[in-house]
Amino acid sequence: MDDDLTVFSWNLEKKSYGGMTGNADTMTRVVASISDEVKKGSRGEDSPFVGFLLEVKDTQGKIDALCRDIKRKYLLTTGKKISVTGHKTGGSAHTEEAIIVMSRGVGIATSKFDIQRGMRDFIEEDKANAQRSFDKKIAETKRPLRDYSRNTYGRPSVEQHRKLDREPEWFRNGVIAEINHGDQRYRVAGVHAPGPAVSDKVTEVVDTIVNSAQGNRVDILIGDLNRRGDLPATHYEDLSKGWTSGTTFGKKEKAEILGTARWDRILAPNQRRFDIDSLQPIAVTRPADLGNRLTDHAMIAARIKPRSPPKAPTSSAEPFTFTTPAPNIAGADLHSLEASKAMVQPADPTLLYEAASDRKSTNEQLQKQLEDNPLLNPSTEPASDPLSSPSATSPLTEPPTSTGADTAMEESAEAMEAMAAEGEEIAEVAELVLL
Repeated sequence: MDDDLTVFSWNLEKKSYGGMTGNADTMTRVVASISDEVKKGSRGEDSPFVGFLLEVKDTQGKIDALCRDIKRKYLLTTGKKISVTGHKTGGSAHTEEAIIVMSRGVGIATSKFDIQRGMRDFIEEDKANAQRSFDKKIAETKRPLRDYSRNTYGRPSVEQHRKLDREPEWFRNGVIAEINHGDQRYRVAGVHAPGPAVSDKVTEVVDTIVNSAQGNRVDILIGDLNRRGDLPATHYEDLSKGWTSGTTFGKKEKAEILGTARWDRILAPNQRRFDIDSLQPIAVTRPADLGNRLTDHAMIAARIKPRSPPKAPTSSAEPFTFTTPAPNIAGADLHSLEASKAMVQPADPTLLYEAASDRKSTNEQLQKQLEDNPLLNPSTEPASDPLSSPSATSPLTEPPTSTGADTAMEESAEAMEAMAAEGEEIAEVAELVLL
């Protein structure tokens, strides 16, 4: 399938069911903005897509109702049916939210992107380092811990030496979408990292998310990473480097103008089997008659397309020739001159001539062996017995009697002579062909 696939992520800024449905214009603008971007794909309004709506805060029941409303609104607006599902991400009472997954034109299955598991390893290491730093600090002061007065010195603790005073369960997980697009399979992960006070301050947070993506064989990591500046060089490429703006509206500007901070990102493996175009952030501003802005984030999107297999190198056409070795003329059963011509006709005349010449030389050697071999060419003179004098009545002076072995030798000699004659005849034919 040559169709491209649109993948997008959009942080809706703490939208609840009431926030999305309380104002009819809010839902309409969300659906219309997504549809406008999707139909820029290769198949227009029928272009396949997968998208993530982030920061939806409500109960699971309300989230399910919101998914049904988005589905109906999209059908009424575009005439196209889509799939919409909501997924709780876990986290603490203050961090928990849902990610809504929208899709059309692809097979899709969703699962948890377990970020808490990766954070657990980092937090355990952070605690161990904090304990070592704490022990070193106490040793340097040369005062026992009990001597510290809370009012005078402030009681030291291990937590003061930690990079991040959080437990794994505090973090939100993401969602992985297993996508079947024609013959291609993709794993796309949508994620909303903790706010900049955590993700931008402690670099290991986003680093751990990226490492978790690699461990889950994620092809595209998309979402709000809440990290400013360039990401360190890893096995993933940060596709936001080509953007000319940030992804959030500046708070100091009266008008809705995108700032420079790229909190939202799209990452893809450095070694990948597909092409991907990262689009400029899509700012959806509020109309003049709308009291509140839709969201403080722009939509980010990319289009992926499988790479065409490399073409086989083209070669100029050559005339048809036989590449098989010359036929075994010496062993062929040739009954006539016409049969000989029929056999040599398709073959390369030069090869045939060489084969016939070799056959003729072989037959000449066989003929010479016949002449030189006394067993195959017996003398007409009787053999003499050195132990007894010949006599007229001695059986040794009588002509030798022909035996079965002698007859076989004679027949073999005749066959060799016939083969020699045939070889000469074939050589003549080959010479005619060359002429």
